[in-house]
Amino acid sequence: MLYIGFVMKVLAENYKGIEFIRISKLPEEQRKEIVQALPSDNIIKILREGELLTDCVQSKHYEAWFDQNYKKESRPSQGVVPAAINSIKVNQD
Repeated sequence: MLYIGFVMKVLAENYKGIEFIRISKLPEEQRKEIVQALPSDNIIKILREGELLTDCVQSKHYEAWFDQNYKKESRPSQGVVPAAINSIKVNQD
């Protein structure tokens, strides 16, 4: 998958009330960045049905990291008005 100019937030998994994100399921760019940015104690292990998941991050940590790194990119610029709107004249009879 290729996303140009748009970064997707990954949906959390839930196991026994723990909402988490698997780092291995993130897009490659996010995977690299989050491992460098988060403290190692934010990466947790979850034993799910006999399988040990060693690359989990609580969704609250992922969401905070995502918002800090990507949300600012997805917001439209404020205060920018297209020229055509500025040149519209309204008749007031």
